[in-house]
Amino acid sequence: MIDTQNLNLFGLDLEMVFRRLVLGWRQLLFDDSSPIKSHFHPADRFQNLEDLSQRINAEAALPGDKLGVQLLAPECDVLEFPLTLPASVEPYLIEAVAAQIAAATPFQAEETCWGYVISDRSSQELTLALLIISRTRAEECIATARAELKDGSASVDLWAKTSSAMHAPFIQFQSNMRRDAYLVALRGFTIKYAVGLIGLLCLLCTPVVLVMQNVDHYQRMLNETESRTGRVVEIRAGLVQTSQQVSDAVDFFSGQHNYRPWLHKIAAWTPDSIYLNRMSFDGGQLTISGLAENAADYQSALSQEPALSNLLSPSAFTRDGRSGRERFTLTMELERVGEL
Repeated sequence: MIDTQNLNLFGLDLEMVFRRLVLGWRQLLFDDSSPIKSHFHPADRFQNLEDLSQRINAEAALPGDKLGVQLLAPECDVLEFPLTLPASVEPYLIEAVAAQIAAATPFQAEETCWGYVISDRSSQELTLALLIISRTRAEECIATARAELKDGSASVDLWAKTSSAMHAPFIQFQSNMRRDAYLVALRGFTIKYAVGLIGLLCLLCTPVVLVMQNVDHYQRMLNETESRTGRVVEIRAGLVQTSQQVSDAVDFFSGQHNYRPWLHKIAAWTPDSIYLNRMSFDGGQLTISGLAENAADYQSALSQEPALSNLLSPSAFTRDGRSGRERFTLTMELERVGEL
């Protein structure tokens, strides 16, 4: 049993949380408006003492005998009074009703038997019908019923019918046989439903499992194939990389002119007495700089070459003090560059 008076977690009182959970569970399974109860709970078979007598005389089977008899107490022996409570009191409803019964009963505490039923419910308040009967009179009714049934050990639950035609059980005289049958039926349905759901899930998961097995199989085959062809893949990757480098080199040099023949020609046209210290090509234009004993004679010799045109000296010839030679710079156009 859970001690609801001492529910604390790190200093927080959880009693109200627990009571609301219990209340929700009770309303889900045992409230008269619950569809679960209406479907699985055994049908009520309320009978008064006169009905029992007629059954004995007619020798007819009493419906629900195996679940006990739901006996209605005589209305003249039952005290009924209404009670209205705030809806927030419902988690403590048993305690609140017991306190009201203790204040309203005309009998001694040990002689008082009571029950209640919620006759109306709203978001703000609860309306209840409270019922009281003396223990002596209740036991007499039950004894009379067992005598009519000719079974002193028969299970007899005592109920009362309210002025609003509702039925309320007397808490002290309930065998819970119908409640136990209800829970057994509910448990059986839950087990069957759970088994069916598990079976359906297994059925739905079977294709997934098969697919996963195939995926694992093909993944292993892929890994084995990759391990066997790893060297081939490396060689192929190297070939692809080399091919790309060659292609890049071809693209790069395809836009460049081959000036090597011109280097040979310039060397042939230049006497040994002339020193070249700079030579540059810009497309079809050649620029040379150097030292010569007579730069004008060298310029004149180059102008006679048919492969050269537009021979110019962008700056005047100057005498180099150290070597005693003339410093020169000449520019010229190269003819038929692509043909050489």
